[in-house]
Amino acid sequence: MRPVELISYTVWGAAWFPDGWQGLKAFLDARELAGVELLISGTDDPAMRPPSGLATGVHLRLPRETDSPDRRSPAAVLAEQMRVACQLGAEYVVVHANELPRGTALLRELWEDDTSATHRIAGWVSQAYDLAGRPGMAVGLENAYGPGLRPDDPEGVAAFLNGLADGGMDAGLVLDVGHYAQHIALAGRWGGRAGTEGEVIAETRRLSQALHERAVRVAALHLHWPGPTVPPASALEEATTRYRRTPDEAERGRIVGELFETLDRHQPLSDPGVSALVAAVGPRYVVHEVAAMSLPELAGMLDTQCTALRGGKG
Repeated sequence: MRPVELISYTVWGAAWFPDGWQGLKAFLDARELAGVELLISGTDDPAMRPPSGLATGVHLRLPRETDSPDRRSPAAVLAEQMRVACQLGAEYVVVHANELPRGTALLRELWEDDTSATHRIAGWVSQAYDLAGRPGMAVGLENAYGPGLRPDDPEGVAAFLNGLADGGMDAGLVLDVGHYAQHIALAGRWGGRAGTEGEVIAETRRLSQALHERAVRVAALHLHWPGPTVPPASALEEATTRYRRTPDEAERGRIVGELFETLDRHQPLSDPGVSALVAAVGPRYVVHEVAAMSLPELAGMLDTQCTALRGGKG
């Protein structure tokens, strides 16, 4: 069965079209795309939200204890975001199942194996699901950077998701190809260089096989790759130095966010092996998650990746 194809989008992107969300809908229809996976940021203003049904998925923001101005728990903040997703008519929500680093060893903690973080995140998501009234939406947990869910630990992923499912949640993995590829590159498995598109696809297919062997369901695939270069060591060292010298948590969050953008530039995949990758993973949703700075650039990136995914048919 052909997966449902979406694009990652923000509420501010409606301004790219003279007729707003209606223009985006026409743009998607022309490319046989079903809707968007909407980033939650900005939806606190109801006037900014898209019409119901356009946001097939909603990407939530995993808060830290220090993020809420009224000191609400992370679970309470996530629950409110889930309620917004329900109002938008979403079929699923996505949560990054990783925390921002908490210590001073930034680069080490980007890949740290911390089971306590996984337990914290599972607890917050479970509590949020209950506080939101146990909505009928599926919940996708995405691999990112920082302590928490690690896709290169298939047994740990299976245990994590099974624990949520045991509580009655429709939980699955959101596999982000770019995050996984950059993880491999920075671990030195490609000899200090970025992997080619073909290498990224091959590694992700191997991971998919390991996940399937442990009955891990990939609910959605975030499709893109980091690009052809690994950030120079000097850039990573500079970010680590700034992080260590900054006591302010909000500023640390900005430093990490900038580093993530450097690590993964969200470029479109053009290799024809994309089609076989998606077939092997077997997700319900494929999200074209590309980083464009203008509408023409977005159109070009989507045309490139859609053509690869659909076997040259665009």
